[in-house]
Amino acid sequence: MDSELEAVIALLPPEFTDPASAFADPPTLRARLAAIAKGMADAGLAPVPDARVSRRDLAVPGAQGDPDVAVRVYVPEGTTPNGPVILHIHGGAFVIGSPEQDNVSSELLALATGLPIVSVDYRLAPEHPHPAPVNDAFAVYQWLAGGGGGLDLDGEQIILTGVSAGGGLAAAVAQRARDEGGVQPIYQVLLYPVLDDRMTTPSMRKMIDTPLWNGRASVHMWRHYLGDAVNDDNTSPYAAPARAGDLSGLAPAAITTAEFDPLRDEAIEYAQRLMQAGVPTELHVVPGAIHAFDGLAAGIALSQRIRASRYDAINTLVSHGVKERAVTPGERWLDPEIASVVPFLPAPSAGATIEEGRQRLEEMLGAGTGPVPGEEALTVTHRTIPGPEGAPEVPVIIYQPKSAAGPLPCVLDYHGGAFIMGTAQMNHPANVRIATEAGAVLVAVDYRLAPEHPFPAGIDDCYAALLWVQENAAELGVDTTRVAVMGGSAGGALAAGVAQMARDRGGPAICFQALGIPVTDDRLTSWSSQTFGDTPMFNRPGAEHMWECYLGAGYQGRETSPYAAPNRAADLAGLPPAYVQTMDLDPLRDEGIDYAYRMMTAGVSVELHAYPGTFHGSGLAMQAAVSKRSAKEMTDVIVRALKAPARP
Repeated sequence: MDSELEAVIALLPPEFTDPASAFADPPTLRARLAAIAKGMADAGLAPVPDARVSRRDLAVPGAQGDPDVAVRVYVPEGTTPNGPVILHIHGGAFVIGSPEQDNVSSELLALATGLPIVSVDYRLAPEHPHPAPVNDAFAVYQWLAGGGGGLDLDGEQIILTGVSAGGGLAAAVAQRARDEGGVQPIYQVLLYPVLDDRMTTPSMRKMIDTPLWNGRASVHMWRHYLGDAVNDDNTSPYAAPARAGDLSGLAPAAITTAEFDPLRDEAIEYAQRLMQAGVPTELHVVPGAIHAFDGLAAGIALSQRIRASRYDAINTLVSHGVKERAVTPGERWLDPEIASVVPFLPAPSAGATIEEGRQRLEEMLGAGTGPVPGEEALTVTHRTIPGPEGAPEVPVIIYQPKSAAGPLPCVLDYHGGAFIMGTAQMNHPANVRIATEAGAVLVAVDYRLAPEHPFPAGIDDCYAALLWVQENAAELGVDTTRVAVMGGSAGGALAAGVAQMARDRGGPAICFQALGIPVTDDRLTSWSSQTFGDTPMFNRPGAEHMWECYLGAGYQGRETSPYAAPNRAADLAGLPPAYVQTMDLDPLRDEGIDYAYRMMTAGVSVELHAYPGTFHGSGLAMQAAVSKRSAKEMTDVIVRALKAPARP
């Protein structure tokens, strides 16, 4: 658990630490929460409205035969007239809550995006079970699509956002808008969404006593909302969006969930189904966090980081023109800034020799060489270190801060290149940033390449470098309790493999593993690996060639070591905390998500971030906003891990 969040949780009243008991009786819970809110207001502790955001309460016509729906409108200073609008749906397990509870988060979102927000005060269960809440939310959506009753907004540019039960309602509104036709939302932002009444996922079954929300509380929620229809074969997808058989044609999505959220697994599954249906989808699993943590503890660093990432995603989407962000069903969508660079990137070429591929990579990376900011603060040393027994020495590049006082954290970097190309020098700019920002020693490893040196030569070199750092820690000024491994693509496989080796052999302790677009599985049976046969930069034929070079001809008929293909490991428990980053149109996408998920279910703390409109290697389009976001997050995650106190 995040330490700041843990401190907040320790101060919570029983209604939050034992949600199962609290949500068994919604009227009593509402009265208790109202009393808490009144007590805070009387004590002068209620949040003060931000003067930069105006508030206005309105009544919107409900669906035919239904009462009007109350909404609260937030308009930040400087809003552009006739622009996009955010339709926000609050959480509360369908039984509590109102726009009032999201005043602070709505103001922050309005200020960060410059967009007006219309927050829905839908009817609550059990007095008003399904379909009343979704009918109210959809009535407001239709009202906005029709012009918003004189509000100065563009009804054809609606962004849906929802938290918890509100996330489920937002997903349902998106599905209903698709099914009924007419104006479609341009984005759906689902935060810790409630999606599936069946409650059968591992996270739902395991997390039965987590604070704020847990599996036992979910049973009460669904009973209040659906009555005896819970887990019924005929449950409507507008009640439980995961029930929908077809997710194609839906609006692009951003889904956030948390490590200790019983709803985590259904959010991951829904995101993957959206991806496989061709819907551009961003998925972010937040480590060390509980359900809706950033509303509970808005001021902690973790909450601020995740909100900033969410705001960036919304602002990036809005910055694209209407035509550029349009998604045509059945076609693959690329981020417009990345799409503009594709013609200038090297195309996969099955006919090229390995030497030609190495030459192309060297030329491409060489074109961007030059001084790197911060390099002057480092001592950069090229040398060799002892290799595995009986093998040649291993070239490395060592980055050491000139002025930082030791002992310092250390990270070993394993470069990418499909196991057959690349050098330790190729990540030089990123390595300079990490070494300077973290105040860390960084060792970039020039491991032997296939096919001249097939598995296990490469990973043996990488593990030898880890052992060398451990044995020479005093000379290097390294704190052996804070040693991390990182790698991209094939380097991700090597980093994951080294982490498994260290665990299995009782080797040096690794405090963190950062895996970018990682290679994890030689079987190539995932949906993305079977589907993406013609994607830019890297595709299924390239993956097949990579594995044949690394494992040798006929490898499919042999048993593959998990140190070569980390997803082959039967047991992932006991591995170090991890960050896994995947890209959208990447044959490796699904195996990367699967490896992250398997680590989570094994009890490993994992942050997973899947970026939409991207592909394997699209980070070379460095000026694209999504590339900047993903590169910065990778650096920031590693820096935080290296600066964190050593775990007991």
